Amino acid sequence: MKKTVFFVTFALFCSLALSAQNMSLPSSRYYEQQLGANGCGAADGYDFPDFVFKAACDMHDLDYLYLGRAKIVSDLRFLGNMAKACADTFGSNKAALTGCLAVGSVYFIGVLFGGGDAYNKAQVLARNLRDAKERERGICYPSDVFVQQSGNAYLIAIDW
Repeated sequence: MKKTVFFVTFALFCSLALSAQNMSLPSSRYYEQQLGANGCGAADGYDFPDFVFKAACDMHDLDYLYLGRAKIVSDLRFLGNMAKACADTFGSNKAALTGCLAVGSVYFIGVLFGGGDAYNKAQVLARNLRDAKERERGICYPSDVFVQQSGNAYLIAIDW
């Protein structure tokens, strides 16, 4: 009976503490809804033709969300993915392949010099999502709670 009372009290305390703590902070679901790729364009409305680069552009958007990854690393991966898309699409057609690679180079230069704001926003979003998930796990979501009776006392061990 005492164990049941303890767990009910513990759960109630945690629920109240977390709801009060998180009342003004967005949930992880809020940040997850902002995640995603938008093809070859920027979230603020600039849109560029995808050509054969849709998958490369989407991967680049997601690459920017990789917390702590340097922008140049994401941009170089983008260049490599576009070159692969050109080779896969146009193969032995040298004229089309050359044109595709030229367009890819322009896109690369665009993100290299103009993608700083998008990168910074994505990193902030990724950091906020990580923090929201940690906050939601919070102090009241231990992985294991062990209760052991010793005489008339209960010993509680919490494995975080």
